[in-house]
Amino acid sequence: MKYDTEKIRSANPLREWLERYGIEFDRKGFAKCPFHNEKTASFRV
Repeated sequence: MKYDTEKIRSANPLREWLERYGIEFDRKGFAKCPFHNEKTASFRV
C-alpha cells in the first residue's frame, strides 16, 4: 500500500499535535524533550 506522506503531514501538523498533548514550544520552535528530563530545550520540530 502506498501512502501520500505529504498529504498526511499537511493534515496532521506534528507541532499542533504535540501542543495538544502539553508540549510547549518557545518562539524559536524548541521544546524540552518529551522523552527525558532536561533544563534547556533541545527538541525541535
